[in-house]
Amino acid sequence: MTAQLTSNEVDEFLVESNKVDLKKKFQEIADYTQKLTVLTEDQFRQCTFLYSESKDWEKRIEFLRKEANTPDQDRINARNDKAKELLTPLKLIQSITKGKCEEYQHNLEKARKALEDQMRKAIDLLGIEEAVCMPPAEKSVRGDGAIMFTRTVRKFRTVDLSKIPLKYLQVNEEALNRDIKLGVAEIPGIEIYEEQVTQLRSR
Repeated sequence: MTAQLTSNEVDEFLVESNKVDLKKKFQEIADYTQKLTVLTEDQFRQCTFLYSESKDWEKRIEFLRKEANTPDQDRINARNDKAKELLTPLKLIQSITKGKCEEYQHNLEKARKALEDQMRKAIDLLGIEEAVCMPPAEKSVRGDGAIMFTRTVRKFRTVDLSKIPLKYLQVNEEALNRDIKLGVAEIPGIEIYEEQVTQLRSR
């Protein structure tokens, strides 16, 4: 190999100062690995050694990264927790007021319909054959600091799953993989097959 690395060099690179170009050293090893042919026992051993060494460095670098980030992460978590404490009652206020405004809007519409019914009955009693003309309900109501308004949105609910086009259905790969690992051998519409997967485990 063209590069020899020590733990001190990693510490200096991540925590103190960039005294060694680790990126260059790692890239040299990667280039060497790319060119390595594995046709003999010795080459196979060298290949597994490179894998094991790279895993060791990966663990070391990840450990140092997480260790160095811990104080910052603690501050981030503290800020998030404090913000959550303050935001929770604010979200509750918004939810409650929105519900009460929706109820108020519903009552306005209910009162408007009741008045319309009364007018229709009065016109029927008088024998007038004119259509009842009521002003449309207000689309928005201005309050103090906020405006309540209504708008029409398109939503959906499932009524018959068997009629939904395939492009709107999604395969639950997580459930499939779990059940197959548990030994399920047949699933309609699914081909269950085996393939050899090579794995390396560093010691």
